[in-house]
Amino acid sequence: MRPVYFHLGAGRAKIYNLGNPIVFWMAIPALVYTLWQGVRWIRVRVEEGARVRIWGRITEDQLMPLFVVITYLAFWLALVTQGRALFLYHYQQAFSMAVLALGFTSHKLWYHQHPWSRYILTAFLGVSFTTFVYFFPHWTAIDVPNWLDDSYYWFPEWA
Repeated sequence: MRPVYFHLGAGRAKIYNLGNPIVFWMAIPALVYTLWQGVRWIRVRVEEGARVRIWGRITEDQLMPLFVVITYLAFWLALVTQGRALFLYHYQQAFSMAVLALGFTSHKLWYHQHPWSRYILTAFLGVSFTTFVYFFPHWTAIDVPNWLDDSYYWFPEWA
């Protein structure tokens, strides 16, 4: 919700505890896709009397995506139940699983037969790298002009 300053230097030089927003936000659809890949052969039906019938199979190829999503949820749900203030370093274990989901999704996009899939992946990587270069001064205490420093706060909570 709100990043933390680790260092406030002279001028506009600061170290700000904020990850790459593009990577963090794109991890959400990547986790959803990874979950879908893990349970794509599982079927669920609710029958009369509120009975739930589950059938299907999980192949060897589905074990890794399921492991990534289940591990992410285990780490993330442990944080959700906390009543105290949490910081970015608390999320790092769950985020490592989200990065694995991004890698899995990127691999699937690169080797997908659709002609646009490689363009989508290349655009994502390009935007991620550009965002990294854009935020780099904000993460490493490089003094920047006021107009650039003000542009880092995309949401009011970030200021």
